[in-house]
Amino acid sequence: MKKTSLVALLLIMILMIVGCTPTEAPTPEAVEPPAQTEEAVVQEEPALDPVDIMIGTLKGPTGMGMAQLMMEDPEGLSLEFAIEAAPDAITAKVLSGELDFAAVPTNLASILYQKTEGAYRLAGINTLGVLYVITDSTLTIETIADLKGQSINVSGKGATPDFALRYLLENAGLDPEVDVTLDYALDHASSAQALIGGDIHAALLPQPFVTQVMMKNPDLSIGLDLTTAWEDAVPGTTMPMGGLLVKTEFADAHPEAVANFLKAYESSVAWVNADPKAASQVIAQVGILPMAVLAEKAIPNSNIVWINGSDMDTTLTPFLAAMEAFNPKSIGGSMPDENFYFIQ
Repeated sequence: MKKTSLVALLLIMILMIVGCTPTEAPTPEAVEPPAQTEEAVVQEEPALDPVDIMIGTLKGPTGMGMAQLMMEDPEGLSLEFAIEAAPDAITAKVLSGELDFAAVPTNLASILYQKTEGAYRLAGINTLGVLYVITDSTLTIETIADLKGQSINVSGKGATPDFALRYLLENAGLDPEVDVTLDYALDHASSAQALIGGDIHAALLPQPFVTQVMMKNPDLSIGLDLTTAWEDAVPGTTMPMGGLLVKTEFADAHPEAVANFLKAYESSVAWVNADPKAASQVIAQVGILPMAVLAEKAIPNSNIVWINGSDMDTTLTPFLAAMEAFNPKSIGGSMPDENFYFIQ
């Protein structure tokens, strides 16, 4: 082989060897781990325990406005209710400090504010006038003056209905001790049954008893609407019958929870008035009234409201002043001072 050919052959072999040698893979660039976003870094805070609230209320209109609250707790709150048949039971729980909120008659609210030296204050008015004189067809009662010479069953001597009727009788020139027989032997439920059965001819009753007796005995009718009679007798005023007390110590310790509860209460009142059929189911289920059909018919005539802030003073003070003039004991001996009204 010629020298030139041998060299060429060697070059070809070298190139073949080089071409078969694997080339080194490029080193990958180091990849930085993704930076944690601010959202990922922030640790989720544990949910706060709901604030426990104990509420006392009465069967009837003062409790009916809470129906929505009894279905589901508002966010951040855990509600428990004590539903009582008589104000005495609520009074005992207030005096023992057991309740954070208490729905009571407005004159009792004034009494409890003064008796507890401000430990409970009025957070809102929840019921206006619900009192009516019911008669059977043997009587014709259209004015307060028509009550002269009549016998009327009135439940709870010294309670708001009694004071309101006595005030109106005296305002009309009648002596409650002489011109009218006020019979206190029966409570509301017993008076209602006596009317239905024809055992008595007239009784002063609140809603929902008014609706109940007229549903069961078509011979019964409304003779007098005491709210209208009051507004005629004391122009520019009305009859605030029920209110909601808040425990001052609780309100100071849990201002946000109190604000949320009162806001939810106002929503509940609006819901009850807007949808009596749905509200009546809850009212019957929790035992505020015995029957949904009764609650549905009673709600539109029960004057369930929510009045708070400075409007409480302008709405309630004239009524309490009238009660004080009639008998100071009816509101606790004297008018409550300006701290009576809890205004956020």
